[in-house]
Amino acid sequence: MDREIRHIPVLLQPLLEVVRPRAGMVIIDCTVGLGGHSSEFLKRVSPGGRLIGIDFDPGNLELARAKLKVTGARFDLFHNNFAALPTVMTEAGVERADAIVADLGVASPLQRPGAIGRAPADSRAA
Repeated sequence: MDREIRHIPVLLQPLLEVVRPRAGMVIIDCTVGLGGHSSEFLKRVSPGGRLIGIDFDPGNLELARAKLKVTGARFDLFHNNFAALPTVMTEAGVERADAIVADLGVASPLQRPGAIGRAPADSRAA
């Protein structure tokens, strides 16, 4: 039985206050995840802005792409580790960014069996 993954981006308001995204900005989200923070950035950097998102989980990128697409704003997603930021910027044709963010907390979807780095749950009785 598949359950819908629900995601509420943590500390969204304080992050928006610090980054202050506005039209024309280029923002890099090094941990795009399910696109919660990124979608809010995109709504604010349009028109003329761009979001570059990085995530190591291709499943996250697929879900984030769907969420970001509805904004109608320009974005590019990269399947990579945030440690590859310089490489991703080169591939994206970006020399500088107005803001670079990374949510280094534990994502609740990673707690589910079968997530990246997690073995399937062992449901045998002890």
